Amino acid sequence: LGTLPTGWTLGRDVEDAEITIDAGDRGPSGATALRVRGQKRFEFFSAPFAVANPFARHTASVHVKGTGRAELSVRSDNRELSRWGIDLKPDRWQQLSLSFDPSLHERGHVLGFYGQGELQIDGLRVEPGERPSEVAPDQTPEVAIASSS
Repeated sequence: LGTLPTGWTLGRDVEDAEITIDAGDRGPSGATALRVRGQKRFEFFSAPFAVANPFARHTASVHVKGTGRAELSVRSDNRELSRWGIDLKPDRWQQLSLSFDPSLHERGHVLGFYGQGELQIDGLRVEPGERPSEVAPDQTPEVAIASSS
């Protein structure tokens, strides 16, 4: 089957999905893309995550390319909060995004990816607001830690 990022899972009915990191094709973020191939319909899910502000609308976005159709959903405790899909282009990255209202009473959210054929994903993010921010390629992430002591 291959390797998904830590904490991610395949759907229970996925039989033939091949998952690889595509070192030969860098996405808009400048990072290597995750490639999923399957003759039959496949689904996979992100690790659970918390949103930055549970009272604000958020947007999930990812860059995709491949064959067929790709769909992205946001779920919270077995409820689908939002879902959207696009027809893929094999030679061009496209941004797939959807906005959602976070679930206030649930423990976390999960992103679902659905498709058949070949799907490459890059630059996945969830952020507050109605629209996704621009991807800055080759941007080095920075972490700041503050201490009051």
